[in-house]
Amino acid sequence: MRLIMSLTVTNLSCLRGHRTLFSDLSLTLSAGELLLVSGHNGAGKTTLLNLLAGFRASEAGQITWQGVSIDAAESDYRQQMVWLGHRNPLKPELSAIDNVQLLQSLRPHPTISLTQALAQVGLGRHAHMRVAEFSAGMQRRLALASLLVCDAKLWICDEPQASLDAAGVVLFESLVSDFLASGGCVVMTSHHALNLPSTVVQPLVLGRAL
Repeated sequence: MRLIMSLTVTNLSCLRGHRTLFSDLSLTLSAGELLLVSGHNGAGKTTLLNLLAGFRASEAGQITWQGVSIDAAESDYRQQMVWLGHRNPLKPELSAIDNVQLLQSLRPHPTISLTQALAQVGLGRHAHMRVAEFSAGMQRRLALASLLVCDAKLWICDEPQASLDAAGVVLFESLVSDFLASGGCVVMTSHHALNLPSTVVQPLVLGRAL
């Protein structure tokens, strides 16, 4: 029987100083679904992603993966989740392929070759070029390759379309579409429209800036 992935948030609350960013937030994200988090600057979008990634603790509530708390000792959440933040996880002094190799080494089960990953993000001809020589859009494409080189079931991405041109945005949407079709889950923030079927996108709008 195929294992169905599920990320569940129950009554989650978070404060910034003495102000409440959000409270009693509950949702369930299943295989093949994307949670699109939007809202004004300061509404808590990146904070929520950090909570879902396990980088910080909430004031109240619970986050579970496959029915197990992501903080539990028996949880395999860290191996099932991959994070792509607003800043690219790249070393400018290294080549593109060396960067991907370094990112791949951080995951226990690589799924595709380095050259395949670079080809999928349109950088196959630039494999041995130093990242310091890349444009901002090329660097973001290379960062997207970090999502492809591991056997993750959940992508958590903060503004993944940042710095991408129109072709890069289409590429990202294609990568996401394929990942969802394979049974993966995606959580992401974006200030841009997402050209994906509404049947797979679960919108979440956080409150006004505090």
